[in-house]
Amino acid sequence: MDLDFDRWKMDHCPETEAGVRDLAKALFQMRSLRRLKLHCCIFVDVFFGTAATYATSSQIEELDLHLDILVMKKDLVRTEWANQNLAKCLLQLPRLTCLKFRSNFLHDEFLPMAVSLASSSKLEDLDIDTFLVGYRRANFPRSESSSQHLATFLMSLPCLTYLQLTASQSHEVFMSTLASFAPLSQIQRVKVDYRGLHWYPPLKSDKPIRDYARFLFQMPNLTHLEIYSRECEVSEAFWSTASELAPLSQLQDLDLGISVYEIKTPKEKASIYLAKFLLRLPNLSRLKITFREFPPAFSAALVAGAMTLRIQDLDFDMKQLTEDNTAWSDKIAKDLPQFLFQMPLLTRLKFHCLCLPDIFFETAISEVTSSKVDVEASFTQ
Repeated sequence: MDLDFDRWKMDHCPETEAGVRDLAKALFQMRSLRRLKLHCCIFVDVFFGTAATYATSSQIEELDLHLDILVMKKDLVRTEWANQNLAKCLLQLPRLTCLKFRSNFLHDEFLPMAVSLASSSKLEDLDIDTFLVGYRRANFPRSESSSQHLATFLMSLPCLTYLQLTASQSHEVFMSTLASFAPLSQIQRVKVDYRGLHWYPPLKSDKPIRDYARFLFQMPNLTHLEIYSRECEVSEAFWSTASELAPLSQLQDLDLGISVYEIKTPKEKASIYLAKFLLRLPNLSRLKITFREFPPAFSAALVAGAMTLRIQDLDFDMKQLTEDNTAWSDKIAKDLPQFLFQMPLLTRLKFHCLCLPDIFFETAISEVTSSKVDVEASFTQ
């Protein structure tokens, strides 16, 4: 059985402590309930205290939990206790393998409890938005200790094979802790979204950026990665570290939802390291990548190594490039089709762009005659 409380509003919720307790008992004692979607704003310490009591007998396997704290009665809310019981509830569900978790009132007390229970969890898929994890108030930054606890929790789940991580603020200790656990991880698929990431306090060195790369590329079982991040696209430190680690990577499927643009460090160096990283991945068979600029050194490096790549499926998104863009030099317009059609194992090419200079098509025609690539092109206006 599936239950969806996505549209449950405040006027439909229990108004008494007894009503909240009965609701929790009903949900977690329901023997046929396998999937639960709970997007509500009414749950207080009474609900989680009751839910934690019955969690061990629950049959829930998939849980989508989005909590917005809106207190019913102030005297019913003891936030620290509620957070501890929330951790118990989530991590003591014996059949829970898939969790999507959003909340705007988690406190530091949630994370130590979560760490202590992580080793017994059966979670395999975790989608967590860490925006307010460890915040004492919505407008206060997360403490360093909670950042460390969060990283420890994520990397201590013994059955975790898929992690989707969204964050808007981070401490240096968060990345260093992730990096230290990475070589022992069983995670196979990762999606990280750090497009709105801000470091607190602001970074004084590039070590956290290098730790970010170490976290991603030292995981021995990682085969699929989606990465949406400003920090990696602007940082020479990230891509140089990634290129060093690439030869040992097991990555097969890579989605770089970034753009090689607005690079604060020298564009040429950062883009060369990015090219080296791609060329050194020994098992990469599928690549999706987005561009707004195309640095000449990047295109030249790709052309030089195209014959060594084992990519079979390539999705190139260049919709942000236009014909009069300064990035479109004659050399780049020639390099790009050479790279695309010289990869020996490429069988499928999906190409998105606005418009391309004539020289691109002239070079492509000469290259494509000996290629067996199935091309799907979209020219969006």
